[in-house]
Amino acid sequence: MWNCFTLNLPTAHADTKIESIVDIGENGQNAKVYNNFSTLFDAQTKIKTSLLVSIIDDPYSIELLAT
Repeated sequence: MWNCFTLNLPTAHADTKIESIVDIGENGQNAKVYNNFSTLFDAQTKIKTSLLVSIIDDPYSIELLAT
């Protein structure tokens, strides 16, 4: 797990990554979920933008799923 905070006036940016093991469906034992949450705040325009991306790595599937 890692955290990052960057401050470049007049904007601020924060990232966080969390890894957890979850059980997905019938065959998804020990599937890994990687979450990346990013927030950007622009003080000049007073706009906050956030994005959450989750990647699911299921050992019983040959594909990675992104949500």
